[in-house]
Amino acid sequence: MNEMLESIIDKCYKNNLDVLIEDKDGELAARVKGFSKSGSALLYVDGEEIICETRYGQKDHLLTFNDLVLVAKSWYENYRDRTPFENPEPEWKPLLEKVYDFNDSEKNGLEDQLDDLPF
Repeated sequence: MNEMLESIIDKCYKNNLDVLIEDKDGELAARVKGFSKSGSALLYVDGEEIICETRYGQKDHLLTFNDLVLVAKSWYENYRDRTPFENPEPEWKPLLEKVYDFNDSEKNGLEDQLDDLPF
């Protein structure tokens, strides 16, 4: 398993996210739960890149754990107006609060401050 992927998985565990290790094409991958309508994201190495694959075949490239938080934020933003996705999964809420203002339905630009976040 790639060191960058291992680092992201380690931070998932440290932030109490639900992670399952599984096989993808003979390689280890990680399924992280709590991505709103997507349900989960599959993290795996493709060449030199870390891929975060969610519902509808959406693939995002990750460099850091912060990137994973932004993918979760995107899923929450896109489906928060639909039942039962009005609220993020409880384990994700502390992380999403750092990049999303739950009291303001407008985007607040906090994602620009990701370098300063403590995760």
